[in-house]
Amino acid sequence: MDNYVIKELKRKYDLTKDEDVLALYAKLQSGEYDLSGTEGRRFDDEVYELATVSYTHLRAHETR
Repeated sequence: MDNYVIKELKRKYDLTKDEDVLALYAKLQSGEYDLSGTEGRRFDDEVYELATVSYTHLRAHETR
């Protein structure tokens, strides 16, 4: 089940775009998607790491 949801999320959100990463991270944190399996937790961790970098990147542009 997780793999199907992950595939759909990757289709919907472009993980190379900071805004999409942060939007997906917010959705995952809200509990809208249940990714409780091993693959789901791994994907959640991946998105968390991307979100940290994306947030820092966007903040750096705001302060210039």
